[in-house]
Amino acid sequence: MGTRAEHSLKDIGNYRIVEPNVAPAFDAGVAALYAENGSAARAIMEFRHKVVMLYVFALGASGSCWLWLYDHHREGQLPLIGYAIAIVAVILGVMDRTIATNLGECYRVGAEIEQRVLEHGGIYSALKRQRQSRRTFTYTRILSVLYFGTSALFFITGTVLRVQAIR
Repeated sequence: MGTRAEHSLKDIGNYRIVEPNVAPAFDAGVAALYAENGSAARAIMEFRHKVVMLYVFALGASGSCWLWLYDHHREGQLPLIGYAIAIVAVILGVMDRTIATNLGECYRVGAEIEQRVLEHGGIYSALKRQRQSRRTFTYTRILSVLYFGTSALFFITGTVLRVQAIR
């Protein structure tokens, strides 16, 4: 049985091994581009986080509004909340698709920069490969299903409540 450090070693396949004390051949210009791309990707991810927070806030607000309307015997207005949240979810879904496109471009640029220095790239190359694979559950795909599924659910709920209010 080996030590813990021996078990944590991974087979790296075709990747070339860089000597431990030798840094990759980043010149100042490439390093600046790489750092700038990382800053842009971080800003885009922070904006995505804010969009997800807005989604959670909208769901919480819809629940509060429905409870308030139900408590005050205004059931006829309940469908409006469903339609409003359906519209908000569609808008957030479109915003997330735009964010995903911009983030994909950051991954592409980062992968191109990495290809200049490393034979098989680095983190951006891996992220780009994952993003392009149809078999990977990416955050973008999950959020897309979440936003548009929520929109459909709230639209159907609003319609059902509207039909019940008419009867």
